[in-house]
Order: sequence, then C-alpha cells, then structure tokens
Amino acid sequence: MHFAKKLCLNLLIFSPLSGMKTADVSQNVTQYIQKNLAEFGVSNASKFSVVLEEGTYVNMSVNSARTKFRITKGAHDEIEQGIQRNGDSNKYRLIIAHEARHLINQDDLKRAVSVGSSLWIVPTLLEKAKFYRNLNSSFAKFSLTASLVALGPLLYSRHQEWEADKFACTQAISKQELLNHKKHFEAFFGPDRQAFLKEYPITTRIFFNVFDPFHPYIGDRITYIEKQIQNFDQKQNS
Repeated sequence: MHFAKKLCLNLLIFSPLSGMKTADVSQNVTQYIQKNLAEFGVSNASKFSVVLEEGTYVNMSVNSARTKFRITKGAHDEIEQGIQRNGDSNKYRLIIAHEARHLINQDDLKRAVSVGSSLWIVPTLLEKAKFYRNLNSSFAKFSLTASLVALGPLLYSRHQEWEADKFACTQAISKQELLNHKKHFEAFFGPDRQAFLKEYPITTRIFFNVFDPFHPYIGDRITYIEKQIQNFDQKQNS
C-alpha cells in the first residue's frame, strides 16, 4: 500500500494540474535556460519566458504555444545555487535538451495532427471491415473505435518521448550529466527503486502505463540512460 501511495503522489505532483505560478524567476535561471535552448538548436530561444511553479520536486515542460518554459521552484533553486556556486549549473541540462528536441521537431503540432488523422482514418477503415459491420452491439462498436482511435496518438507520443530521451543523452558532455539525468527519473521510485522493481515488476509497469500512457515506462527510460553511461565509459577508456 505504501508503494502505491508513493507512486500516486509522485504522479499527482508531476502532473500539469499541480503547477501554481509564483514569484519572479531569477534572471540567472532565465538566461541559463535560454542559453541551453539555443545551444540545442531552438531558433527562438531568446524569446522564451520562464514561468516558475510551486514544487520542491524537479519538473520542466513547454507550453503548447511554444512561448513559455515552465520550471518548478525546486529545479529553479538548484540551478540558481549551482550558478552562484560554480558560475554554471549542468545538473538539469539534459532535461532542457529533452524539451528542446520537442520544440525543434514541433512535436506538439505533430501530435495534434496524429489525433486528427486517427479520428478520421480509424472509423473509415473499421466501416469497411466485415467483422465490425457484423457487430450487433453499439457499445462494442464504440469501445473498439475509441480504443483504436486513442492507440495511434498514444504510440506516436511515446515514440516522440523516446526520440527526445535519445537526443538528450547524445548532448551529454560528461558522465556526471548522465548520472544526474538518471537520478531525475529515479525520483519517481525513491531510493529503493531496485527493490520496488524486483518485488513488483509487472505491477509497477502497469501502474505507470495506466497513469501516464503517453510516456514510455520510466523503468525502461532509466535502463536506457544506464546503457548510455556504460557507453560513455567505454568511449573514455578506448
């Protein structure tokens, strides 16, 4: 029960509905985010405004209008402290790279197109299928149509997230950046991530897939980052 409660809480606080805009963002943090977005290839990086949201956890996202970069207070404060201490802060650089990939690829617009296409293509194809026309239940027809309409955009969204993850890892300039990136995802599980995964491997996967179907399973994303860390070590030793 404790495990399920912890995951529910983490998913709730990471959701867009949990954000509350607060005080002004540090100029250092704004310039840091704009600089990194530009380095990753976002053409209008200097025009992005940074919006601060409540939360001690770490989360970043971009609004659908592609004009605002949302960051939680926890991430904001850590970046500011890193800048004050070292003149820079690369702890969350790869998270920014992930969001930059979405911006460069215009993923939000493509996702909207995939929804519209699915709404038109799926019903059209089903109407041509004999087994569908022979279904006597309106509820069965509706359920099948709705499920298939949702499936396409869902799978496409997961593909976009994977591509953004891969892009972010390719931008790592140090092993420590990859380790920091891994810790960001591990925060969903807490310090006993391996124990949770070993004890509830199927339950954990189903839980995350139900509550966050548009992103790949976090355990798989962590495993991918771990492989990139190993690859980084091999390149350094070769």
